[in-house]
Amino acid sequence: CALLPAWVPPSLSRKGWSVAVDGYKRQCDTRRFRLGIAGSDIVDLDLPEISDEQKRLLDEGEGGQLLASSVMDFDWIERLNLTFGRAVQFLAEGLLMYLTPDELQRLVLKLRSSFPGCELVGEVFNSFWLRGSARAEIDGKLRRKLHFGAGAMFKSGLSDSREMEGWGDGIEFVDEWRHFDESEPKLGRLRKLRHFPLFRRMQWTVRYRLGMAE
Repeated sequence: CALLPAWVPPSLSRKGWSVAVDGYKRQCDTRRFRLGIAGSDIVDLDLPEISDEQKRLLDEGEGGQLLASSVMDFDWIERLNLTFGRAVQFLAEGLLMYLTPDELQRLVLKLRSSFPGCELVGEVFNSFWLRGSARAEIDGKLRRKLHFGAGAMFKSGLSDSREMEGWGDGIEFVDEWRHFDESEPKLGRLRKLRHFPLFRRMQWTVRYRLGMAE
């Protein structure tokens, strides 16, 4: 799991928060089972064709609810409002970099206005690597090595974790987590990349608080 797991269960256990997990073409993600939280606390939001496949293979009742929608079709927000009367923590793994800069900003501002006091935890990509020859290398890796298809590409990135704070009032950077900072043995020599800022923050996880809770 690329998202830092420690950010999720403690928040839920202390504050009783609900969680909306937003996937992007991730097939049958099972995070809601691995978190060990009561089923009604977690919602998986995914594209209709992916959500249908999840419902076919997984027991929705045991792990939470499955919501079929594109993240940019904001009707799903109204359905969440009907389901929960509590604060929400949104987990966006493998999603934000596939949105255009305009879509990403609109999504963040919509979450801020719709769920005051919510948290957003998500993977982001460094905008430096989306320029020139570096961009061609990244796109090639997605298509040839990861087999994401001919049209797969990262559409947006951040220069640093605080960039979102400039998009409007009520967007507060809380924390960040970088893969290469971990003492995970499987990283091996890759851990040396933590000494190079552009590699250390090539793709990392950020945590924000959006708006003010009433």
